[in-house]
Amino acid sequence: MRFILTAIAAMGVLSAFSAADAQRVRGRVLHEAPPRTAIGLVHVSLFTERDSLIGDVRTDSTGIFSLRAPSPGRYKLRARRLGYEVVMSDGFALEQGEVLTFNFLLPSRRIELQPVTITDKREVEKRLRLYGIDPRTFNGARRITREKLDRFDDGFHTLIDVLRMQNIPGLMVQQGNTGEACLYSSRASAGGLGGGCMKVLLDGVPAPNLSDIEPASIELVLVVDALSAGALYGGGTDGDAGGSNAGVILLFSRGNAP
Repeated sequence: MRFILTAIAAMGVLSAFSAADAQRVRGRVLHEAPPRTAIGLVHVSLFTERDSLIGDVRTDSTGIFSLRAPSPGRYKLRARRLGYEVVMSDGFALEQGEVLTFNFLLPSRRIELQPVTITDKREVEKRLRLYGIDPRTFNGARRITREKLDRFDDGFHTLIDVLRMQNIPGLMVQQGNTGEACLYSSRASAGGLGGGCMKVLLDGVPAPNLSDIEPASIELVLVVDALSAGALYGGGTDGDAGGSNAGVILLFSRGNAP
């Protein structure tokens, strides 16, 4: 069983609060394998029985989470993090003034990547073109190597944190209209190059939410400024959808960097 449920009756002291304040689901997320240590930065989501999302939080460094339910009813929880299997709880009833405790046990899901060593320049260019990436990008981009990424491979920092701490001129982070993190260049907007979210490619294809990517899974990051990206990839900015004129961030997973 990959989750443990405990019901705690609300004490009399909770009567001073509304039912919405009292109804909570809380708990910890742990490694399934012994010694079952805590896992930080796990997305824990609360859903109704009909799969409507109620709330989503991340566990802290000790694996603890807490979610509030708007009203009594039937709910379920989902826990997910890159590198682990997604675990969904069974449906459960949450009564008025009740606090439920879940302890999730997440099994690892590791993908072994074969190391690739490329020394010939033509082979490097061939690999980049295979990803749909202009080889000129590799020469002019700001590089974040595995050595730099290792400093943040602590299970707590995300790739967004790594990019923010590189002090790249003009690179900023904000929340997009979809709620996902948006990387943009203030220089692009000021220079009349369109602005918007930067295009992000992981091994040559559009990347998922950067907040879900761990530094441990990435070998190389190339940050291409707006001017170079527009010249190499063409234009196209559309608000949060981003485009090359806003700049491009190229991510290469372990074993796939040129």
